[in-house]
Amino acid sequence: MATSNEYSRSNVSLLRITTLMYKALGLAPFSFKSSIVIRNSKTQHSVKFIRSNSARAYGLIGYLTVIPFEFYYFWIRYNEEFKNMSYMQNCFDIFFAFTVQFTQMMIILLFNIRQKRIVNILNKLLRFESEIVEKLNDVSMYYSGIYDQILIFIGFMFIGVAHILSEYLRWENDCVMNIVMYIFPELVIRSFTIQCAMMLMFIRKKYKILNEALLLHSDSKLKFKCHHSFFQVLDISDIEITLKRVALVRKAYSNLNTILSEISQFYSLLICIAIGYYCFEIVYSAYSLTLEFKKDVISNFFECFNWSLILLACIYPTVVLTNYVTSVNMEVRILNFE
Repeated sequence: MATSNEYSRSNVSLLRITTLMYKALGLAPFSFKSSIVIRNSKTQHSVKFIRSNSARAYGLIGYLTVIPFEFYYFWIRYNEEFKNMSYMQNCFDIFFAFTVQFTQMMIILLFNIRQKRIVNILNKLLRFESEIVEKLNDVSMYYSGIYDQILIFIGFMFIGVAHILSEYLRWENDCVMNIVMYIFPELVIRSFTIQCAMMLMFIRKKYKILNEALLLHSDSKLKFKCHHSFFQVLDISDIEITLKRVALVRKAYSNLNTILSEISQFYSLLICIAIGYYCFEIVYSAYSLTLEFKKDVISNFFECFNWSLILLACIYPTVVLTNYVTSVNMEVRILNFE
């Protein structure tokens, strides 16, 4: 599978950086390979995802190594803070810590166990992208989606960095253990949600390309002919070209629907687990924020700011994911051959 050099300059590097970032979080149990080839006197990039046992081992063993420290820290906080907290708040903290660890564990384990499926899906996406660039190059470059990805990533990183700084100011003595116990697991869960949203962003772009291609190569030609002469009709060659293009788009629709179905099957269970966690975390953070507002806001500024960031960090990936689910549905409903 190959993409043109113009396309690769904007997307291949971004794809490589994204893969490395998710691999560091244990959410990319595969490797990314790119090589330069020359076809028909044109420089192209051949891109492929391959299964990697080392990446899978990093995701699984790395997480298992951290588990003892997480439970040790949980035991320390439980014994130290129990006297200074109400019974309900203490129960909330215990259940929240357990929920964070359980959700992170399920996402990483299931994601790495189903390594083969995600690699096949990614390679199908690349193959589909290559075919679109080659056969529908007149519209395939209209919707790159790069700026959307960059904006989402900037927003995600801004919230993440602000949350880490807030936790440092709040728990300066226990900052490292607090990051291991709460912030890193939360980062894994939210990054996974953003990953799913990125996949849907890619799918939406392809549906938009196919919709535009169908309109461009069928309706636009007829309008162009009728604009010049009321009695002028399409030539046989024009009709054949139009029918071929429509058949090509219909086949591409079928392939894209298959890919979307596979993505839905892969992410559905994991997203349900993540959404369940978000529901509890939103309630928990809103409850904690309300308790802080009942006190003196000025003296508890960092507490209020920290819980506000946690609440925002829950809402942001959920809104992004929901937005692209809706966008994909809207693009599919525009022209549906099924």
